[in-house]
Amino acid sequence: IIVIAFSVFNWVAGLSTPLDRETSIPLGMCLLVGAWLVGRPWVPDRALPWVLAGISVLAIAVFEIQAVAAGTSTGYAYVLLVLTLFPSLVLFWVPIAVVDVVALVGAYLTISSLPSEPLVDWTVVTITAVVTGLLLVALRLRSIDELADAQHTLREQATRDGLTGLLNRHGIEDRIPALFGLAQRHEEQLFAVFVDVDGLKAANDVHGHDFGDEVLHTVATAITTCVRYGDTVGRWGGDEFVVIGLGPAEPPAQLAGRIMAAIHASPVDLTKWDGSVSVGGATMPTSAADERDQWLQRLLAAADADMYARRRERRRTDS
Repeated sequence: IIVIAFSVFNWVAGLSTPLDRETSIPLGMCLLVGAWLVGRPWVPDRALPWVLAGISVLAIAVFEIQAVAAGTSTGYAYVLLVLTLFPSLVLFWVPIAVVDVVALVGAYLTISSLPSEPLVDWTVVTITAVVTGLLLVALRLRSIDELADAQHTLREQATRDGLTGLLNRHGIEDRIPALFGLAQRHEEQLFAVFVDVDGLKAANDVHGHDFGDEVLHTVATAITTCVRYGDTVGRWGGDEFVVIGLGPAEPPAQLAGRIMAAIHASPVDLTKWDGSVSVGGATMPTSAADERDQWLQRLLAAADADMYARRRERRRTDS
């Protein structure tokens, strides 16, 4: 856009020669076509840097031809402008290196053909423009990396439970569309398992919240070690954890036994808490995509109800 704007200004102001006008018009059209190609979804991403590099080489060549024809280095300022700006648009080192090498060779030939211009001075200016362009692309790449890291950190904070390191409710809900689609593709059902920490409130009240946090972290670790690789595990809230995965679920009583065995093998002080959990599960097919919005709520509600039913049954048996 900058190059086209300057070309139009020189044309209107009468500062351009006939050769400038003859070469600037096709150059402007090529720039517009290149800008249009960059925005096309069917152009491969790996081709875009080379499209920009090709346009940059074309622009440099046109401006150098104009400078040689005019016999003055005035138009050569456009070459310096392209050398400075194009690297931060390309953002790939190999196309940038190719363009810079071609530009430096062309600059030497151009300035050499202008006997009234100091070759050494213009060579230094050209190299300075190349270095400036490289510094700009390095700064932009660094800014992009820092922005990506910041976005990753924010996403982790938004989807991870700070205490246990597991997914939080928002993180679990984010995973559901992918799990739902995978289950439909393989014609699998999905299961949900609720794990509730028994006696956590009493442990908090008697031994303090630091111990309660230790219990939650211990239970989270035990659940993670007891489920299958690929199952989604998260803290649903408070003292409740949830596991969601494909295929048939492990029987809740069996999973509860393995989780409690892992808890008893951990360093947690079982004189302050008995290490028991309540586990309930449910499965549900994913045959109807239009039911997806309510599907998770129904599945989790069924697993939660099963967990409470098993807890009541266990308490009746124990009493």
